Amino acid sequence: MIVSVGPAARNYSARIQSLLGYSIHPPFMGHINGLHPLRTIDPTYDARSTNHAAVAAAVFEQPFG
Repeated sequence: MIVSVGPAARNYSARIQSLLGYSIHPPFMGHINGLHPLRTIDPTYDARSTNHAAVAAAVFEQPFG
């Protein structure tokens, strides 16, 4: 999914980015070459300066259906 979206994902909200796969599930699920997937669209990405972890957690806690 990430490859098909590419740099355009920079313009999406954190929730949409997370749904598209720009998130990780600790400890290592979702990493790309050992790095957080947001690094593919933002080389300066720093997890400590964003709320992406909280957004990803909220996305995966919601029931499907």
